[in-house]
This record gives sequence, C-alpha cells and structure tokens, in this order.
Amino acid sequence: MSATETNTPASVNWKEVIVYYIIAVAVSAPFRLGWVDLSESVPLPMGFTLLYRVLGALGPAVGYFVLIYVMKTDIPRNVSLFGTSRVYSVIGLAIIPLVLAVVGRDDASGLNTHWNGFLIGITFAIYAVGEELGWRGYLQQALAPIPLPLRVLIIAALWYLWHLSFLNPMSTIQSQVNSFCIAVCGELGTSYTITGRTHSISNRCSCTFFRSISSVN
Repeated sequence: MSATETNTPASVNWKEVIVYYIIAVAVSAPFRLGWVDLSESVPLPMGFTLLYRVLGALGPAVGYFVLIYVMKTDIPRNVSLFGTSRVYSVIGLAIIPLVLAVVGRDDASGLNTHWNGFLIGITFAIYAVGEELGWRGYLQQALAPIPLPLRVLIIAALWYLWHLSFLNPMSTIQSQVNSFCIAVCGELGTSYTITGRTHSISNRCSCTFFRSISSVN
C-alpha cells in the first residue's frame, strides 16, 4: 500500500475542495472557452504563440497554490512535482519535447517541423504539470479519506466537467460518454500506479504523453 493510502487526513475538508474547484474552473474557463485568446491579440515570434495554450491548465495550478500556500491546507503532501526521484522525473519531462523535436510536427505557417515539435512538447509538458498540480498534488490527497472506487469516480467526474467540452455545440452524447470513460480509466490506471508508487506529478505527465502517442499511432 502506498504512502498516499496510509498517510491520509482524518476527513475531507469539503469547503477547501469547493474553493479549489471554483478556482480551477473559473480561472481556466475564459481560455478553454475561447473568451480570451492572446494568440490573436498578442502574437509571439518563432512559434512561441503556441505556448498560450498552457493557459487552459492555469486553473488547477492556481487552485493548488492557493490551497497549499495561501490557505495552508493541512492535507499530507504525499505527491509532489518530482516525487521520490528528482532525476527520473526531470528526465521523464525532458523526454516529451525531445521526442517531438526528433519526430517533428508539421505547421501550416511553415515553421521548422523539428522546432515546432519541440514547442508542442514544451507546451504539453507545462500544460500537463499545470493540470496535475491540482488534480494529483491537491485533490487526490484531499479526497484520500474516501474509499478508492468512489474517489476515482468523483475526481474523474470533476476532471471531466472542468474541461467544459460538453459546452461545445459540435459535441455528441457519444463523445461525452467517451470523454468521461477516458477520465475514469486515466484516474484509475495512471494516478494509482504511477503517482501512487513514485508520488511524482512529473511521472504522471510523462505517462500521459506516451499513452497519447500510442493511442494516435
């Protein structure tokens, strides 16, 4: 049994959880829904405009910092950015942009494919860390007193709703069911194997990257 299962708070502080989730949704929503688009109003040279996409994951990261450093929640800090091994975690994150830099990704604007791949990898890594700081760094531990099956469903549901994909007029019931099932499988599979054993948010991000690559290929 992992440390995240043995070192847990006595009960869930639902007020803190609600505060976290309101922040996560409210901060990310303007970027996820396209209400704020800096790529058009403040474009950056050399393809760096792509990095604006990380703002979609800003909410969970802000929620994490507010709960941990401002409200000073007393939940155990069992999961961190680097977990039990800083070296392996850094290597895992670095692999993401390096792999995409080598493989390359086409860009309609004519940007060098390898540079574009590198930027996509950097964007993916930062975005993933921003998300996981909130979902694993705070919420997974805040809900630790809840039995595992129910905890998985709660976090998966909150994660799914946070994406706001159901507000897309082009979405279908089938696509939303698929999205929720993916959220449940991701929460059950990756969070409690990678994060649960290494206590590393970075390892979770690396695993998500390779899983997405394998699903495309």
